[in-house]
Amino acid sequence: MLPGGASLAGTIISCSWDATIKVWDAAAEANTASIHCGVGNALYCLDWPGCSAGDDDAAAGGGGVAVRASWVGVGCRQRAVQLYDLEAGLRVLQCDGHLKEVGAVQLAGNTIVSGSGDTTIKVRRTTGTQATK
Repeated sequence: MLPGGASLAGTIISCSWDATIKVWDAAAEANTASIHCGVGNALYCLDWPGCSAGDDDAAAGGGGVAVRASWVGVGCRQRAVQLYDLEAGLRVLQCDGHLKEVGAVQLAGNTIVSGSGDTTIKVRRTTGTQATK
């Protein structure tokens, strides 16, 4: 997904109600890639461990599989947290269970925390390509 296997350094990631994640080259002030996340699936929030982890994987705490620096998590209208791999341009994981849209998401190591309009906060741990409560 990243043009020519480009590094994530100097990259800005955004999400929007138009259901897209956009990758931006900060120096060039240009959109370099887009991932469409499904018709009608407005995206409300985003967390990207790569903004602080560089190109290395984020450290896993407490076992499980760490969220990779190339992954971005979004909270969406479909009442889920979705993780996308920026390098592949594909969804790698979806965490369902909220009753309303997800308006807050945080990724740290192998932990995914989300908050929803249903007034709940969910904490999940990743194990491979699955998330557990």
